[in-house]
Amino acid sequence: MESKLEEAQTKFSRGTKLVADISKPGIFNSIRKLFIDKETIIREGMELISESAELFKIARKYDDAILAYMEAAKLKIQQEDSDAPTSYLSAALMAKLAGRDNTAYIESAVDMYIRSGRTLQAGRQMMNIATDYDNAESIDSAIIYYTKAIDLFQLADSASDVRKATIKLAHLVEPDKAMVLFEKVADDMINGISKYSAKEYYFKACLCRLLVDQHDTTICLNRYQQSFSGFYDSREARFVGELCKAIENSSIDDFISAVTEFDKVSPLDKWYTSILCKIKKLVNVEESLL
Repeated sequence: MESKLEEAQTKFSRGTKLVADISKPGIFNSIRKLFIDKETIIREGMELISESAELFKIARKYDDAILAYMEAAKLKIQQEDSDAPTSYLSAALMAKLAGRDNTAYIESAVDMYIRSGRTLQAGRQMMNIATDYDNAESIDSAIIYYTKAIDLFQLADSASDVRKATIKLAHLVEPDKAMVLFEKVADDMINGISKYSAKEYYFKACLCRLLVDQHDTTICLNRYQQSFSGFYDSREARFVGELCKAIENSSIDDFISAVTEFDKVSPLDKWYTSILCKIKKLVNVEESLL
């Protein structure tokens, strides 16, 4: 019985040969084309190549699978088949399984989605690239692709996807940019069904703003409390107020006490810990100036 790998190789060879032969000039092919439609032959070859790609995948021959998927994508484009992006994305998956960068394959799919007006699908693939870079802690690249995803989601008029990408982006950029993004997310949320999540992003906007302008933080804190009742007397708002006082009084003890009490109820994750360490340095600087 033929193995999956042997079957894949056979189908790939048959498929590529069919496509190559029907494209050759000559009397034989001219006569053949009178009886068999060229497009039918190309589609038959494309199906064989696509089947071989799946078999190569099963056999874990990822490089061969990539080659087959890319050949299938090329033929689908020639046939104006709207499924061509799927072949690029399948090639991207194979590259990822092989431990290789798959960005170029996804970008090819994105380009086709954009050309066909499917900006939502394009944005979601950009989001996948950004997430991979984010997970790999390639921050600069992640920022680039989250930004591209946001642009595409805006074109697709998908507010929920814009919000998700904006939140991801805000966690990676510098505080002066992050505070604007977090505030925008919170402002948008208080007018919709996600309003109870707005508290988290007003809180994060305040923490970022503390690193930029303490006086402005106090002003924004008051505005956020007035804009959203759920933030008015929250633990988060009180915590920001305590941090402002600690900085104003140059009291590292007050700062540590406030953080410790807050962490007892709401354990701080990596992002909060990082931003609070930066704020702590600000308290130390103020203290050293006395």
